[in-house]
Amino acid sequence: MASRFAPPPPAPDAEARAQALFAEGRRQLDAMRLAEAEPYLREALALSPHNAAILTALAEWHFHFGSHRSEQLELAYRAIRADWNSAQAHKMFAMAARVHGISDLAIGHLKRCTELAPGDANAFFSLGLTLIKFGAWEEGWQAYEKRPVIAHANGYNKAGPPGTTEWRGEDLTGKTIALLG
Repeated sequence: MASRFAPPPPAPDAEARAQALFAEGRRQLDAMRLAEAEPYLREALALSPHNAAILTALAEWHFHFGSHRSEQLELAYRAIRADWNSAQAHKMFAMAARVHGISDLAIGHLKRCTELAPGDANAFFSLGLTLIKFGAWEEGWQAYEKRPVIAHANGYNKAGPPGTTEWRGEDLTGKTIALLG
């Protein structure tokens, strides 16, 4: 029996079409072909409006496109409501909340993201920057230190030049230090 509070389930053929459109939209989004991804994702969402993966992908599209942060916030919120255990939905919600200056929401959802995806170094990087931005320096630097260590992960590179090590406060007498931006 269907609940009067829950939407009716989509027709099987509509759901299959939504999944096919989503798969193509996701492929385009992963390749950073944003203009190509949008119509696939929007049509998929029209067919399956409560699908957390589609909602999250559209929120991510807004994140990469760099505009309409309010829509990103709304889409990610809807994705979280559809799937509380979606790390990516929490991350997209947090990134939009950070832009809006809503520190508690940004930090809380990034922490939830890192709980759900403890191997996501970019989530720790975002958490660290968010904590630092909103004044939680010590906790922020700890999270920031877990940022990606692979070259150019999301444009960030923790590793230094070959043959160097990260300075940990030891004596620098007779040594050279390189500062990386």
